[in-house]
Amino acid sequence: MWSVGCIFAEMEMKEPLFNGDWTEMYSWFVTPEEDSGPKVTSLPVALVGKVSCLESDGFDLLSIMLCKNPAKRITTGDAIAHPYFADIINA
Repeated sequence: MWSVGCIFAEMEMKEPLFNGDWTEMYSWFVTPEEDSGPKVTSLPVALVGKVSCLESDGFDLLSIMLCKNPAKRITTGDAIAHPYFADIINA
């Protein structure tokens, strides 16, 4: 799901998420994550500005796709059922 989140972010940003910078990607993993519930995570400030075009459902989905803790990351089934896709599923 992490990889899907990276692709989702890149589609919104229209540029590579990490641009081959392993140190930037690594910094996401060594930064402590607040324990704020199973579906609430924070994104690095640099990414928040790049995906500001996302509405709240899209931002929420991206946040839980890119959750640093794999145990808290959204599952495939939950991602498909996420409100971000409601218009597509109900069409």
